[in-house]
Amino acid sequence: MTVRALFALGFRPEAEAFVNWLLHATRLSQPELRVLYDVYGNRPEREHALALRGYGGSRPVRVGNAAEDQLPLDVYGEVIDAAAQLVREGTPCDKETQRLLCDLGKYVCRKWSHADAGIWEPRSGPRHNAHSRVLLSTRRWC
Repeated sequence: MTVRALFALGFRPEAEAFVNWLLHATRLSQPELRVLYDVYGNRPEREHALALRGYGGSRPVRVGNAAEDQLPLDVYGEVIDAAAQLVREGTPCDKETQRLLCDLGKYVCRKWSHADAGIWEPRSGPRHNAHSRVLLSTRRWC
C-alpha cells in the first residue's frame, strides 16, 4: 500500500528507494521475514519493560518490540506486492530479485496452513488470521 500511495502521489524516487530498502532487508533474513527491521535491515532491539509509568499512569512501558519473533505471513504478500508495483511502474526486476521473490513464494506455499501473528501481532500467540489468509489468497502463490 505504501508503494502504491507514493507512486500515485508522484513520489517515484521515494517509492523506488523504499522497495529497494525492503528487498535489501528481506534478503538479510530470507526466507523468513520479520515484522520489524531497523533502518539498516537488522533486528530491532529486544523488547524490555522500564520501571516507569506511561501516559495516564499506564504500565508496562516497553522499549523495543516483542513482535520480532512472530511469524508474519501477511508480510510476504506486502513485499511481493511492493516489488510488483515497482515492475508495473516500469522498473525491471533483475534475476537476483526474481529468485528472491520466487523463494518467498515457495516459503509461503510451505507455511500457508500455519497459524501466524498477522498484522495485529497479538501477544496471545499465533492463530489463523483473516488478514493473512485474504492477503495470501489474493496473490497467485502456488
